[in-house]
Amino acid sequence: MNSTTSDLLTSLGIDSAALEGPMAFHKDRHPAAYEEGLWGLGAACPGLPTIFAADYESPDCPEGWDTFWGFLAKTEPVVLALMDQLPEAIEADERELAALCEREGVVPRVVSASSWLVREGVFEAMAYPVHLLKAHAAGGVL
Repeated sequence: MNSTTSDLLTSLGIDSAALEGPMAFHKDRHPAAYEEGLWGLGAACPGLPTIFAADYESPDCPEGWDTFWGFLAKTEPVVLALMDQLPEAIEADERELAALCEREGVVPRVVSASSWLVREGVFEAMAYPVHLLKAHAAGGVL
């Protein structure tokens, strides 16, 4: 678990250290599911949804690119499980990513929406280079 996830859980009054055991147990027992983004955190935090990374992946995202939702599902599924999962929930992030792209001379790409977004009535999403998504996650530092 990285420090961003740990800090968020602490701010919500959840002992992140208590999750390490169940998460490690899940990873050890189900390594393929863990790698696919199946996080069974319900035992440690009742009420958290199980996140399937595939539900948030765009079907036609080029290699080295991802949508914000897809990147979040793969790298921070706990954060994704705790946030309001509305398409509008990431508007500020997308504005910041657009600014990062402009500074770097990169044009974001329009891709088909993930199955989760399609269920929400959204059919296209913006994709960004993964290195810029990582920079955004690190606070915009390249």
